[in-house]
Amino acid sequence: MQATSPVSVSNIPYWRHYYDPAVIQRTEQLLQEHNILSTGVNLYMNVYERPEKDAPVFVFNHGGGGYSGIFITLALAFYDRGYTVVIADMQGHGRTGVGDMKGDFTIDGMAQNVVDVVAWARRRYSGNIFMGSGSIGSGITYNAIALGAAVNAVVTLQLYAFDDPRTALLLSKFAALVRIPGLAWAFKAFSRPLAQRFPKLRLPYLPLAHWEHMLDERDRAHGFVDKWKHDPYTPRTITLKAFASLQYSPPRISLARNQTPWLVINTMRDKMAPPHVTKDTYARLGGPKKYVEIDWGHFSHQAAFMDEFVTLADAWFKQ
Repeated sequence: MQATSPVSVSNIPYWRHYYDPAVIQRTEQLLQEHNILSTGVNLYMNVYERPEKDAPVFVFNHGGGGYSGIFITLALAFYDRGYTVVIADMQGHGRTGVGDMKGDFTIDGMAQNVVDVVAWARRRYSGNIFMGSGSIGSGITYNAIALGAAVNAVVTLQLYAFDDPRTALLLSKFAALVRIPGLAWAFKAFSRPLAQRFPKLRLPYLPLAHWEHMLDERDRAHGFVDKWKHDPYTPRTITLKAFASLQYSPPRISLARNQTPWLVINTMRDKMAPPHVTKDTYARLGGPKKYVEIDWGHFSHQAAFMDEFVTLADAWFKQ
């Protein structure tokens, strides 16, 4: 794995559509872009580097349909609390997933991306390394921990696991099918060999999940989701290989054997995925852990949400 030198901020990136001029100006003052080689692709990273070389580092992992530019306000909030922030566009997403690579990923491949990003951060910085994520990124984060991503502690919005194909159904528009005994496992048994034969076959992505609820209802006035639907860096289709991976990608170490300190924040107004999925997954998680419920939807760009999330995470990391 080889790191390159920083590259300049690209001219007129799409993320500008999401934020007001003050946020855009501050981002362009702070943002560094880096690339590392991971899983055979040139992994793009946004880095908000503190002047203190021993500052703690917060690595944030996006979920499905996300990328670094969607989480700029979160990055700035952690930066203002004293953290260097690193957010990578994982395989198939953002500026890493361009052209034929867009929407072509696996959960294990994204987990390996996280491992490589953490290793890069450990070589570059001397402070403690912490990690966070949300949505599907929470499961990717656990798989990365199981692969050896060495961090001091983790915080996730939601917690999902890919060791049970019922999870994929519960996070989709077809959650009601979970009630049919054995259907999820039968679907997994059918789709995985099919994906091995036709890995690049394309499936529509947007119809699979409740993307209209990816943000809290209080965010609707800002039109974020409508802008997201026109974002050239978010996948509109995914490969059959990616689809099968979302159904079943068990971690190398079971949740019960986890030893990394883990804070799980459950978004109780969540309409994209039922909060009980997080509750049930948390119950299976071993090791030092803490569970907190907050009165928000799946995610939010509201200042009050950012403050609550960062305050909870910062307190956990400082223990």
